Amino acid sequence: MSRTSVSIDTEMGGCGMLSYSKRVGQSRGDSKPLPVEALLKLALPGFLRVATEMPFRGAATQLQTALANAAGQGADIALFINVVVWNAAIAGGSILGGVLLDYGGAVALPPAVLFLAIIAFSIAHAARTNGFPSGHRR
Repeated sequence: MSRTSVSIDTEMGGCGMLSYSKRVGQSRGDSKPLPVEALLKLALPGFLRVATEMPFRGAATQLQTALANAAGQGADIALFINVVVWNAAIAGGSILGGVLLDYGGAVALPPAVLFLAIIAFSIAHAARTNGFPSGHRR
């Protein structure tokens, strides 16, 4: 039975060369450099995770900044309401997703996501002058 194992070889001065062995029990000295295909299989999931999460990492901070700028003196109340609406949106999305899956199956999800994305982009477009005005920030 042939199995592939991946290891990080640190014996060469701690440089951490990535290598693989085709058979279980093969010594470390017989390992070969990792081929491009195997390297892509290892790196691609991590890259995709970073690429999809990166745009959202600053979303909460940007939303709070825009809300505080637009609210002016009522920023404390507006930021409190922001947290409530954010949590309600998560709960509502979970409920809506469950109902869609129950009644329409997975086929119903893409049109619903498209509809919600159009609404979100419309709101963001309409609010761009108040939330993120050009010029000096307060």
